[in-house]
Amino acid sequence: MIKNILIILQLSFFTISCTYSQKLVYGNPPLILTENELTDGLGSFNTNDLPNVTPETELSLVDEATPIMTKMFKIALNDIEQNMVKNEVGTYFAAGRRYTDKVYTRDIAFAGILALNTIFPEEMKKSLMITREVRGKLGHKVSAEHVIPEINVPWEVISDHEPDVMEQYKTNSYTRRTDDVVWIWAVDDLFEKNPIIADWQWFYKTGKEYL
Repeated sequence: MIKNILIILQLSFFTISCTYSQKLVYGNPPLILTENELTDGLGSFNTNDLPNVTPETELSLVDEATPIMTKMFKIALNDIEQNMVKNEVGTYFAAGRRYTDKVYTRDIAFAGILALNTIFPEEMKKSLMITREVRGKLGHKVSAEHVIPEINVPWEVISDHEPDVMEQYKTNSYTRRTDDVVWIWAVDDLFEKNPIIADWQWFYKTGKEYL
């Protein structure tokens, strides 16, 4: 779901960032995008096939946007709003409703890089900072099956089963976080695009701490 949302937003922001004298269309099979229909290798759908939603975020495309692009953009915004989690950990973007309130650094980071750093900068800052807080609390805690004895770190086995770690810390064991470094790309992109909320000192200090 989150991948589909981001593809829609990428297409939509391409429309926003450019000035067109005609409506946005594309024709390079298997991807064909007309004013009211999108076709790819998996099938096709048209504007009338899509649900009508009204996102809370007041953001719209340029007047030249096609009907199907306008509708997809609203659906994407609505889905993103539904993926905002508020719990005892904080307020952050989840990876999609099927993953409930779990904290996935990679999904949050790529969502920011592809669109959300532009649309929801404050929320993205909170989300990325929460990934670091969760990582700090987790430390080297792992489930028994995820200990790597060849690596000399102070492993702390807190359960025999990985779901228990996920339930307690909202994320996977330390050794299931090999893609964690992507947060650096996301924060840099966020701060470059939104200098008014940038905290480069925190970025530098946190980068040193977690690397």
